[in-house]
Amino acid sequence: MVYSNERAKSNQAHLRRWPVNTVPYDDELLSSWLVRVSFDHFTAPLILTSYLWGNWRAWTFDLDRELSVARLNKLSVCSGISVSQLQRMSLRSTIEKISRTNLIQQSMWPWVVARHTRNLNTYRYQPFCPKCLKDDSEPYFRRTWRLSFVTVCTKHLCQLLDCCPHCKQSIEPHRLKTKTLTECRHCHQNISAEPSKRANGKLIKITNELINSIDEPNTGARDIFHQLEFWIAALRKLSISKSTTHKEIFSGLVDAKDRKLISSCRGVNFNFLTVESRSVILKYCNIANSDLLAQELSRLSSQGLSSSFMTSLLTIPPLTVLNFLGLTWPPESNTKRACPQSPIIIKKAPRPRPLVEKSWELLLRKHRLGKL
Repeated sequence: MVYSNERAKSNQAHLRRWPVNTVPYDDELLSSWLVRVSFDHFTAPLILTSYLWGNWRAWTFDLDRELSVARLNKLSVCSGISVSQLQRMSLRSTIEKISRTNLIQQSMWPWVVARHTRNLNTYRYQPFCPKCLKDDSEPYFRRTWRLSFVTVCTKHLCQLLDCCPHCKQSIEPHRLKTKTLTECRHCHQNISAEPSKRANGKLIKITNELINSIDEPNTGARDIFHQLEFWIAALRKLSISKSTTHKEIFSGLVDAKDRKLISSCRGVNFNFLTVESRSVILKYCNIANSDLLAQELSRLSSQGLSSSFMTSLLTIPPLTVLNFLGLTWPPESNTKRACPQSPIIIKKAPRPRPLVEKSWELLLRKHRLGKL
């Protein structure tokens, strides 16, 4: 039994091995395992983390991304599970294989479903497959469900859910007090009881290819996800363009029933979108090999898609796009000789684009503007 008064320094006991050994599943999220550990010890997840880490408000952070070595050491002492195994339960090892940027704890990570938290309340950060939870001998949440490019279950061929099918509230397992992960914290109904929507066949194929490319050697996972990032940006920019040429290209790429949904996601980062919105966008993304990508770019170029549009989508365009356009990176700049008579004017630097985009996303979510 873990008691609720562990936050007080005078009441803190020395950490020792827990009496119950809760073995994590191979593909289980760290947060899911912590919730199951708390249930096995007849306590709440918030009390368990207070016992481990004192006044640190663990559940206001995204524990699935990574934990510091000091906190992992404490968790390892109590659970008997090695630090390396605990690290494998986090998302860092997966994202490092597919991301081109350095992962900073305080910033948003690429390809991770964003965890928007206000106090202990979270918004749609935990997608799940109801059929998987129903079939489990002991329900748990998978790591792949937190990846933003995974919107379907490739086992049951159905679309994931990111809210309770009964009350439409967010799934918040860290706030549960009963010994089951399939209960909705808000309406207390079974989230695995309702049938889920059958997934699109093309989307299932795309998701399978993306997941398999992560761990297979010599697949160039970073290049594949770089191309996927390019297609997502292209579709989203075409959907809001006022150019007649761009509207015609967008109409040729996307079905009429999905155009309005894609255009309604303007201004919101892909990782903040709901499962439904992300699945619609991914359905039209081409992640084929470089040769087929070059052919598709050639076709779109003949329809009027300019090279400036292709290079404006990402800070660094994919290598296939650069080769198609005959460009190099970084681009060669034509430096002009400075005029000695010209006065030096110091201008205030603008805010970085990521900070502006993040502020805009938080503003939209705070006031619930637009369809996310």
